[in-house]
Amino acid sequence: MRAFVATIILLAGTTLSLRGQVLFQEDFDASTALPDGWSVWNRQQFPIAPPTNWTVRDTGEVPPGTGNHRTRAHSGPRAVGVSWWSSIDTTGAPSSVADAWLVTRRIFGIRPGDGVKFWGSGGNISFLDSLQVWVSAVDSTTTGMISGRYLGTIVWPVGSVFGHFSQYVFPLTVETGNDVWIGFRYYMNCRVNGFYVHVDDVTVEPATSVALVDDGVPAGFGLDQNYPNPFNGATEIGFSLPAGQAGIKDSGLRGVKLAVYDVLGREVATVVDEPLAPGVYRVPFDASGLASGVYMCRLTAGRNAQTRRMLLLK
Repeated sequence: MRAFVATIILLAGTTLSLRGQVLFQEDFDASTALPDGWSVWNRQQFPIAPPTNWTVRDTGEVPPGTGNHRTRAHSGPRAVGVSWWSSIDTTGAPSSVADAWLVTRRIFGIRPGDGVKFWGSGGNISFLDSLQVWVSAVDSTTTGMISGRYLGTIVWPVGSVFGHFSQYVFPLTVETGNDVWIGFRYYMNCRVNGFYVHVDDVTVEPATSVALVDDGVPAGFGLDQNYPNPFNGATEIGFSLPAGQAGIKDSGLRGVKLAVYDVLGREVATVVDEPLAPGVYRVPFDASGLASGVYMCRLTAGRNAQTRRMLLLK
């Protein structure tokens, strides 16, 4: 089967974003019809049954090809989803690869720091799933999407819990000032994998706030390697804050700081500087204003500190 790009961002908790600055929002709850301005496409050369492509469904329905698995929503009564049966050629000819697209309506005027955020779920105990995310300033067609920008791929591995939602964030800084369409591409070799992908609660809003990935208490203090690395413009940094260590209290952390330094040791960006409770976090970092080169990312909390090397390539 094809090799997939690793998960770019996995946020399984609540995003602490700025209030009142949501540019675009869709929760799919108004109707089982696709929201106004949204579109669905099949990029494969063979025809597929429309219900196998992206469809808004009530919670509790059994989508095509999923046996007794029933749809779920992150919030409200409905979510949109796509089945692995979107790989089946309805003329009876052999087929194996799904290429099913869900595209938003036109989103006007992307602002500095904006990102697309959504809750998603894929795969199950036996089959992995994946989802590509694209942005286009051209139009909503798949040709327009492919000529736009590929933002990344989410992979739900074998053993994933069907219908368990996590939040994902992709920065849109490079599209500042543009009107755009966001595309969700289900591009799966379904001969060996693929099951069902849910998407819910899609927003475009500031993506610069720290986000809680898991509010369970991790075993140790740690700073993850940023992803992607090397990176061009935007990347994601993860870190873990445990309880019961010096400088870390169960009720919250004082003096949590995540900063970026150049090779001369000068601080060039403060990414996080606030009290945080124990947990696992992700935060986007926009380096579009920095020159190409090597940078050091340092996390400090109490007497704990850890540093990672980052490579910015423009």
